[in-house]
Amino acid sequence: MAARVLVIGSGGREHTLAWKLAQSHHVKQVLVAPGNAGTASSGKISNAAVSITDHTVLAQFCKDEKIEFVVVGPEAPLAAGVVEDLACAGVRCFGPTAQAAQLESSKKFAKEFMDRHGIPTAQWKAFTKPEDACSFIMSANFPALVVKASGLAAGKGVIVAKNKEEACKAVQEIMQEKSFGAAGETVVVEEFLDGEEVSCLCFTDGKTVAPMPPAQDHKRLLDGDQGPNTGGMGAYCPTPQVPTDLLLKIKNTILQRTVDGMRQEGAPYTGGETAEMPDMYPPGEYDLAGFAVGAMERDQKLPRLERITEGDVVVGVASSGLHSNGFSLVRKIVARSSLQYSSPAPGGHGDQTLGDLLLTPTRIYSHSLLPIIRSGRVKALAHITGGGLLENIPRVLPKKLGVDLDACTWRIPKVFSWLQQEGQLSEEEMARTFNCGVGAALVVSKDQTDQILHDIRQRQEEAWVIGSVVACPEDSPRVRVKNLMEAMQMNGAVVSNGFLRSHFPAQQKKSRVAVLISGTGSNLQALIDSTKDAKSSTHIVVVISNKAGVAGLDKAEKAGIPTRVINHKLYKSRVEFDNAVDQVLEEFSVDIVCLAGFMRILSGPFVRKWDGKMLNIHPSLLPSFKGSNAHEQVLEAGVTITGCTVHFVAVSISFPTLCL
Repeated sequence: MAARVLVIGSGGREHTLAWKLAQSHHVKQVLVAPGNAGTASSGKISNAAVSITDHTVLAQFCKDEKIEFVVVGPEAPLAAGVVEDLACAGVRCFGPTAQAAQLESSKKFAKEFMDRHGIPTAQWKAFTKPEDACSFIMSANFPALVVKASGLAAGKGVIVAKNKEEACKAVQEIMQEKSFGAAGETVVVEEFLDGEEVSCLCFTDGKTVAPMPPAQDHKRLLDGDQGPNTGGMGAYCPTPQVPTDLLLKIKNTILQRTVDGMRQEGAPYTGGETAEMPDMYPPGEYDLAGFAVGAMERDQKLPRLERITEGDVVVGVASSGLHSNGFSLVRKIVARSSLQYSSPAPGGHGDQTLGDLLLTPTRIYSHSLLPIIRSGRVKALAHITGGGLLENIPRVLPKKLGVDLDACTWRIPKVFSWLQQEGQLSEEEMARTFNCGVGAALVVSKDQTDQILHDIRQRQEEAWVIGSVVACPEDSPRVRVKNLMEAMQMNGAVVSNGFLRSHFPAQQKKSRVAVLISGTGSNLQALIDSTKDAKSSTHIVVVISNKAGVAGLDKAEKAGIPTRVINHKLYKSRVEFDNAVDQVLEEFSVDIVCLAGFMRILSGPFVRKWDGKMLNIHPSLLPSFKGSNAHEQVLEAGVTITGCTVHFVAVSISFPTLCL
């Protein structure tokens, strides 16, 4: 059935969106609010006289007109929260939430965000007092000639000054004369960068990016860019200034990092949140989802946050399998495997097929757990659904607490071991996607644990003590799962004649390596080339740099290796910086850390944690040839053979263990 779509906006951008949407055979009609002369009446397209600022009225209009999908063009409605307001009213909407739209609605927020996530950007500083801004312009050690109103100004709130005096005049016009109204209450003073400017836009679902061809948008009035900024004087696309390799660099270092950063900060930059199962239904077929409404006793409400304390015990209740979660990932793994859904289930499950195993019905806990909850001894209960262990358990905990879990303490169904091995999934991917054998997690007092376990098992449920509640510093993972990969590997194996043999087809397990760099990464290229060898027992899963824009990052990106920039200058102490690095290492389930020209001294706690797992590459040119031109000295001295020393990093640097 073809849909009716509403496009919000009145500019050329909205005209283009409506024109393209109308070409789809899935679209019956496109309404544009408020629209313009070009969208007034053109085939499927027509204007709609409805307020876009009164979101209650807009939502009712969508229901009355049977609008199935809303596309938001302009920044102002996004910043005003139109996406979340329509979503709350049950109207599907494509566009970022107000929190995510701050990337556009606040230049100060955008610049701070880029600094936090190592995204290349011009030097800058924000001000709320005009005298402070002018003082900075006059004294900055870079050409601080770009003055921006921080808020929304219809694309006109940027003044590129020719000199410092003109920049100070721009500050006065924006902040004192209110030339851009409230948008100029805060100004951003930015470094002047000379060169070609291009716009690289993309579509995103909050995780991946699909770039559009780069465009060049001419905003300044008069020939030779001599006039002030306008909303736009014309654009063309694609641009010859952006070759394919540069576009790939832009995608990896700017677009993808932006999407990743917004997701990490809890504000995924995505067009509406919908629950669906991609690729499952042919056109015109739908699945109906229902819900139940009931009453509850106020004194039995969970979680009881005020009662949860450090040292409480986490009790896990066994799942029956996938519990209908992670199917998008599961389908991709099956498609790439040698099995069909009709194939015998891996690991030996009698006559059961792989499809039967994956579709094992979800275990419903209400009958068995409700009496235990009503006893008052349970402080919190997390149902482990989509988002796995990592995202569901924190929802029932106070902000300053987390949990430490040990996967060796519970039984992991073999289907998870098969999925991990067949899909070569990381520990983080498994724990964030699947329940991994724990269908529900209860938080209880330590002295109540035995009784709770007894009561659960009496009701024919399998349960274990799987971890404990711990203090969780800000910016630290709320859920830490140790031994998950080890437990899955053991789970997928049996002992035969004294040897471990896998239930599943054997695959070489390669060690996951993170390389830390600070510059050109000359050692990094050798590591990349080595790990590409089919016989290599390692593969590089991430490259981390404490400096943005260095050549080593380009080498990693060209090799298709994920990169992260963690700017040490943004952290108050060495330990805080190391903790940020450690979080990335945990995210990528790293086995070995390799320092390749990493010019930072690491803290004791970090070194002790990675003891025996962290290597440093030390050029053997030193100490005979010192300084930045060591290679030139070597050639001049006639040295023809050289190498490097590789050693484990230890807290005591006097006697490092050499690797031979």
